[in-house]
Amino acid sequence: MIYSIISDIHGNLAALDAFFEFYRKQGLNSGKIICAGDIVGYGPEPSQCLKLIRSITDIIINGNHERMLLNMESRREASYLAVEAIEWVERNMRPEEIDYISRLPEHLILDPSIYLIHGSPESPDEYIFTRESALRGIRVLKKLEVKRAIVGHTHVPGVFDQNGLKHYTPGKEFRLEPEQHYIINPGSIGQPRDGDPRGSFCVMDTETLAVSFYRFEYDIDRTAEQITKAGLPIQLAHRLFNGI
Repeated sequence: MIYSIISDIHGNLAALDAFFEFYRKQGLNSGKIICAGDIVGYGPEPSQCLKLIRSITDIIINGNHERMLLNMESRREASYLAVEAIEWVERNMRPEEIDYISRLPEHLILDPSIYLIHGSPESPDEYIFTRESALRGIRVLKKLEVKRAIVGHTHVPGVFDQNGLKHYTPGKEFRLEPEQHYIINPGSIGQPRDGDPRGSFCVMDTETLAVSFYRFEYDIDRTAEQITKAGLPIQLAHRLFNGI
């Protein structure tokens, strides 16, 4: 099975539209599209993004921003910007859209060799930035008898194995070792944080164990303008230009 993996759209419709156009032009439209959560939050068009995600993806889980939307208690440890944005989402999404979000699963096991969760196999809210956090996640994978995890949350693309994080040249294929454990992060469609403002996603072939990362341009000015018009914090617009 070929999976195209996206995550962390964050209400950025211009980026999501650009992803789908790039995806089709590159001839990647075979297999299934997986969304690893955080469709909403930060960006100005959550309803439009949810509608498009529902129409183009095959598998969707929730992220911490969906859980924050549904549970005020989970907002206590979030940043000011995250809370301000999710309260805006709460005011602007329709009840039926929020109801759909409430029914998204927190994690799934696919193919039985892939564990899909937004944060880490250890916890849906855990960030995997370090080798130590990756090793904790890999220990969970071993207990589950699953070789690979797909995560999001950090907005930084790459692959963790027991030796740490590996970054890969966009468009260049990387092969997973069949007996190794891996944690794969596609990066972010709508709010990259690795210093590259372009959207990011990856494609994985479960037969050949090939993984390829891709970057694509989108109209950042349009999203920044929509953020300003919506009355969301201006910092959410500024950060998009620098990929932080």
